[in-house]
Order: sequence, then C-alpha cells, then structure tokens
Amino acid sequence: AAFALALDSLVANTKVLLELIVVDDGGSASLRATFDKAVRHQNVRSTFIRHEHPQGFPASVNEGLAQATAQNIVIMNGDVVVTDGWLLPMIALLQVNPNIGVVCPMSNVGPRPQRGARPKYFDRPDTIATFADQRRAKMFAAFGGMPRFGGFCFLVRRGVISDVGGFDTRYGDVGGDVEDFCVRLLRRGYVAALAPESYVESLGCLPERWVVVH
Repeated sequence: AAFALALDSLVANTKVLLELIVVDDGGSASLRATFDKAVRHQNVRSTFIRHEHPQGFPASVNEGLAQATAQNIVIMNGDVVVTDGWLLPMIALLQVNPNIGVVCPMSNVGPRPQRGARPKYFDRPDTIATFADQRRAKMFAAFGGMPRFGGFCFLVRRGVISDVGGFDTRYGDVGGDVEDFCVRLLRRGYVAALAPESYVESLGCLPERWVVVH
C-alpha cells in the first residue's frame, strides 16, 4: 500500500517526469503490477528492474543510474510521498550555481536542517498535501547549504555522479553509503543545497528502493 501511495503521488505531482526507473530489491512480486498500473497511461519512459535476492541500496541505485539517460536525476526510496510542485524548486536551485551538485527537499526525516516539522497525521495524503501547501508560502525562494543529507530523496546532476562516483557497494544495506557519498561530494568542491519550498514525506515502510529520473 505504501509503494502504491508513493508511486501515485509521484505520477500526480511531478509535472516534468520524463523517465521512471524502479529497482525492486527483493520485494514482493506484487510490486510489478502496482508499477504497471501506475504508469499505464503516463507519457513517460518507464523501466522496472527486479532483484530476486536483495543486493542492497548502493547496488540498486547504481543499477538504476546506469539505465538513466537524463541529465538531472532524482534518487528516491520507494516509500516517499511527494507533494504538489516538489521538484521544480529543486531543479531551479540546481541551476543557480554549477557548484551546487545536489539539492534536497525538506522532510520529516533526515539530518537537520533537512528534517523539519511533520503533519499531525503523516500517513494521510490529504493532510500531507495541506501541510506542504501551508509551509511552502512561508518558505518561498528560501534555500541553504548543508554538509550532509538523507539518501531517501535528492536531486543530483549526472555530471556530478560521473565526477564523484556512484554509491559504494561495500556498505550494502548496513548504512554509511550516503555518508560516504556526502564526503566525496564535498571533497570535490560541490555543495549540497536544501530547498525548503519542497516537501516530501518518508513513510518509513518499505525496504525497496527506486531511482526516479527527470
């Protein structure tokens, strides 16, 4: 149910979605049917990759990145609900300065300052949407930098991936891969920026990961 909710929110609230790649890392067989239903009538290039046995988050993301053709790529967990207009401020911020290599949205999880307040009933899509609309007006055109970010949802340039490298598969699913990526990103002189206008909600329900490509 969480995967369907997340996927439906992505299709409905992402006006510039051109390509969608889902990597099912050892999830249930029903995920493919959910994916097919969500993209059936959408004008997007869609790819579904399934691992019968889990290979871990870094390997799954790297496989999705290898399939991607776009220049701006969103890496996202399979249990993240996005809200109306979430991606456009992130894309705009990515274009402000070539030193900005990654842009992240505000959310209910992640390190500070990325983690902020959450809706009172965070598992209700209508409440999440209302909450995002109310906070967007307060955060218009605001942004800031941060040394680290959560790996559940972020926008990155393809050129940055080529320069910094992908995710280190030695970490598997024990953690550390995103921290490692943050360190390499900063060492190469890039900035990770926060787009407070954008809000996404991590439901924290699924181990499956996906790569969304714009």
